Amino acid sequence: MNEPSQELAYIHKQKESQLFLKGFSILEVVLSLFVLSVGLVTVLSLTNSSISETVDSRDSLIASALVQEGVELVRNVRDNNAAQAYNAPGTHDIFEHFSPSSICIVDFSTVDNYIYNPGTSPFDCVASNKRLGLNADDRFVHGAANLTDFRREIRFSSFDDALDPQSIDVVSVVTWGNTALPSGVVNAANCSLKTNCVFDTTTFTSWILR
Repeated sequence: MNEPSQELAYIHKQKESQLFLKGFSILEVVLSLFVLSVGLVTVLSLTNSSISETVDSRDSLIASALVQEGVELVRNVRDNNAAQAYNAPGTHDIFEHFSPSSICIVDFSTVDNYIYNPGTSPFDCVASNKRLGLNADDRFVHGAANLTDFRREIRFSSFDDALDPQSIDVVSVVTWGNTALPSGVVNAANCSLKTNCVFDTTTFTSWILR
């Protein structure tokens, strides 16, 4: 007499267990995928932004170093001229090969060549290609086959100083990316980090001979 009731109770329990074991609906799956995709897009966006900022910081640091290198290369030429003038008075001028109101290029290879061959100018003031490349030693030079996105030029201008009339202003300017070198007077308005451009202005004098 109890068998039918037991069977009904068993069937009822089976139905209840099936309700609890029911899988996800299509809507739940779609919503879960949507939430997951939004999270992934956010993470990828933040990663790309971080990489872009890292590259920008790297390029600005390299450009700043190249600007300073340009100034130091000119200083080496000035100092070498001073040494030559000191050793052989009247045969050399401290600003020999400096060309006021000119825009030139220079790198370590041309300065090294000038030190050992003083008759050659370390400055190329007629070159139209100011783009820097990497040589076999991974040093920045003009004319290398492995071109980079960096461009550098050196600008000379006379400096009127009553205390030292023999002086000259040197502007070293570097740009990177797709930014062309600025035309006209270089200043903060046309050369800044926002425009992928950095520069430095240094006044060189003849005090070293005094």
